[in-house]
Amino acid sequence: MDVLAAPADRHKGWYLPLMAPNTKGPSFAWLDPSRLYCNSQAFGDCVKDLLIPFHSDSIDLVAGIDAMGFILGMRLLLVDQWVETGGTMKAAIQLVERLGATVVGQW
Repeated sequence: MDVLAAPADRHKGWYLPLMAPNTKGPSFAWLDPSRLYCNSQAFGDCVKDLLIPFHSDSIDLVAGIDAMGFILGMRLLLVDQWVETGGTMKAAIQLVERLGATVVGQW
């Protein structure tokens, strides 16, 4: 499946093949969603589907935890909402580059 393409007929769960199975032994397995982040339509449809069970709840914020890092070779724009000395941005750039991504801009 092409990571960047979205099919014309987008049925519920069409994006699931983008999530590669990953294992670390017999008792530790998960689906790696990193390739969803490369396809805005897939990511959007996945989020919409995940929210269906909560449509009647009053939710103010959704927080996510990710320990996967970046897809090697990915180019990204790094954004920091607070700038004083630039130390946090410098550390973030070093981390991102150490994990194999390329920072193409910072804001």
